[in-house]
Amino acid sequence: MGSIALVGHARAGKDSIAQYLVTQHGYTRVAMADPIKDALLVLNPLVATPDGAVRIADLVTERGWEGAKSASPDIRRLMQALGTDVARTLFGDDVWIALALRTVGPLLDAGLPVVISDVRFPNEASAFRRIGLRLVKVTRPGFALDTTHESETSYSGIDCDAELINATTLDDLYRRADQILTDHSHGGPARGRRTGGRQR
Repeated sequence: MGSIALVGHARAGKDSIAQYLVTQHGYTRVAMADPIKDALLVLNPLVATPDGAVRIADLVTERGWEGAKSASPDIRRLMQALGTDVARTLFGDDVWIALALRTVGPLLDAGLPVVISDVRFPNEASAFRRIGLRLVKVTRPGFALDTTHESETSYSGIDCDAELINATTLDDLYRRADQILTDHSHGGPARGRRTGGRQR
């Protein structure tokens, strides 16, 4: 099975696909955002919620990261600021790539399949393609996009090998992910193939 990097906007379904590949196909998930989350837990700032200000670590412990981000928009903004405005600006655009490769490289060397769940920037896509990963764009028609930050829009210019359109059910999305794996294992269709419940 070939390794894959998932490209797309927030809440398109990338994490659902990545988790499916882990549980059903034995992939190892690597997320570009994991070091950012780790840093925020160390900093442990107060974030606003409908119930008042709470420490981010307490909120994540109680609800998990996705639940915490839903409860407090501050968290997504902090992740954007730390990941892009601070780290990429001060330490270079490849800072998160270097961290990811520390994990991805040994897995690939061991012949293990990897799924990177959250590629957002063209330089990330280029780096992972160079080491043999296939780029799969995940889109969700009709979902309101966050266009307020660079990290939520930069993915649109990435040229991907295939596209998964998340327009119906999770089971359908998983079935189409399986088809992409089959295509990949047989050499793959022409780049740019789209598969999903709705064509745009």
